[in-house]
Amino acid sequence: MRAIRISAVLFTACSAVDLPEGRYQCATSTECPHGWYCHSDSLCYSLAEVLVDSGGDASGSGGVGGSGGSGGVAGTGGIGGLGGAGDAAVDAGNDSGAAATGGTGGGSGGTGGAGTGGSGGDTCCGGIPCASLMTDINNCGGCGTVCSSPETCINGDCRCAIVEQAACDGRCVNTESDDDNCGRCGNACEAPTHCVQGDCHCLTSGHTVCNGACVDRMINNANCGSCGNECTGATTCVGGACTNPACTPTNGGVEACDGVDNDCDGVVDQGTTCPSNCTGHTLSTGVYARCNAATFGSARTACTSGTLGMHLVRIDNAEENAAVLGLANSAIWIGASDSDSTASEGAWEWTDGTQFWMGGPASMGGVVVGGLYANWGASQPDNAGSGGEDCAEMTTTGAWNDLRCDSARRVVCER
Repeated sequence: MRAIRISAVLFTACSAVDLPEGRYQCATSTECPHGWYCHSDSLCYSLAEVLVDSGGDASGSGGVGGSGGSGGVAGTGGIGGLGGAGDAAVDAGNDSGAAATGGTGGGSGGTGGAGTGGSGGDTCCGGIPCASLMTDINNCGGCGTVCSSPETCINGDCRCAIVEQAACDGRCVNTESDDDNCGRCGNACEAPTHCVQGDCHCLTSGHTVCNGACVDRMINNANCGSCGNECTGATTCVGGACTNPACTPTNGGVEACDGVDNDCDGVVDQGTTCPSNCTGHTLSTGVYARCNAATFGSARTACTSGTLGMHLVRIDNAEENAAVLGLANSAIWIGASDSDSTASEGAWEWTDGTQFWMGGPASMGGVVVGGLYANWGASQPDNAGSGGEDCAEMTTTGAWNDLRCDSARRVVCER
């Protein structure tokens, strides 16, 4: 029998289990432990014990037949030769003994049959070369591990052929740029956005989706500063704010109740700038707010409180008197009274404490104080009526009249 050489390179069958020590007799490899092979000497050997001769022939030569037995019994065949370069299982051919000759001596043994050559590479998974586990889509990385389409087996791992791609819904896609699988499988970008670096964005930098469109809210008139904020009239969107290019900001660009677009955003007196019962007006003589009727005390409080920050109107000349009359379009309170005076009855003062008149009607000696303006009607102020008349109104003619302070008149405030 030929000696068995142990290869310097050990191979282990992929599906092998731990095997007991010793040898087993066999006729075919199916009678050996799993992963072992039946050699021509009818003994089982592990794959590690199979000789590997790099570049050898595909088949080995059979051994020389043994001597014939006595009495004409056929001789025992020699041991079949081992396979060549292949590392796979080798089932050596059994030798055929030749017929004995003569009576006393045995005949020469026949020449052993040729051994079958190996197929190259360790085998696993029912005869598939072990090296194929790195590329076989039906046994990827292990027996029976099947790669799902469209993945392929690369280095024993099921994945798409291109490193940056992932398998989504039967397709290999780049989740960094695929609109239907943005960032992860199934995450679809809604129009008009597209997938950019794994996130859904408008393609143009600085654009945002508003009402189904990618817009720049810094300049978009229909979505200025925020979605749905529309610039109207002569305004246009500049820097995310509706601005009138022909407008010059007033009041420091802060809205006031004055009937003017102070911040040039196309909206006059927006928000809570004016109380709900007042409207702002800017005339050549000043800034005013016209409000609903109230008593004198309530009117004075309304002008100074809240967002108005004004005072009851003070009339300093005939021009202003005419302008306020046109604004009021009805009888209004003016900010004149002699009830707050520390002097005697008839000392008429504006709400800021400035005295402008002393006494009754001019016909009875009443006079202007300090050269200031007054426009009392004929025979006014007369302090007539029960309880006295200590507050002043402008009548629909523009003339002034003293009146009970608990009366109701329209209110005009002045900044």
